[in-house]
Amino acid sequence: MIPCRRPVAPPQRKGDFPLLLITGARKQPYYASSYRQIETLHSVHPEPRAEMAPATAARLGLEDGCPVTIETERGQARFRLKVAQMRDDVISVEYGWWYPEMPASEPDLGGAWISNANALTSADIETSDLLIGTWTYNGLPCRVLPVEEKMELSHER
Repeated sequence: MIPCRRPVAPPQRKGDFPLLLITGARKQPYYASSYRQIETLHSVHPEPRAEMAPATAARLGLEDGCPVTIETERGQARFRLKVAQMRDDVISVEYGWWYPEMPASEPDLGGAWISNANALTSADIETSDLLIGTWTYNGLPCRVLPVEEKMELSHER
């Protein structure tokens, strides 16, 4: 039997990061990060969403549809808030977002880092999941901040 290098415990929220983040949500009409460049599909779901419970949104003074920035100790990303029936104090962000209206070449890379769930996680081996050995992408302490300006890209179609 191989001993664990540290005990497995539930994630601990910190004062600056009072919510728990789960990443990887995939929503129709897309398949992972594919098909965002298809206009008919992009028009159905044009922006990345972050979902949270009504009570959590109310406590934070946020409304359905407002632009938000999600921050963790690792980084930040922007999303459009969707109030949904789910557990309080948890926020779920979509996976695989990029913006086909932005240049795919450097430095823009299709806006791959604007709303990227990976910017919120870490691939640090010391914090990897002990059971399956992957990076931690769920149960991350985070905070949600409203974005004052409109969430529009300067290079919209």
